[in-house]
Amino acid sequence: MSMLIYGCGIRLQECLNLRIKDVDCERGMLIVRVGKNILGVKSPLDQ
Repeated sequence: MSMLIYGCGIRLQECLNLRIKDVDCERGMLIVRVGKNILGVKSPLDQ
């Protein structure tokens, strides 16, 4: 979990609220739906 927070640059609460459907492996993106910005934010996944 700490590698995900560091690698994607997301906040702890955003990481805790993630669901499996928020991970887009094909595009290498992570969709953060709940956070400081109410709209969804796409963050690149760290390889």
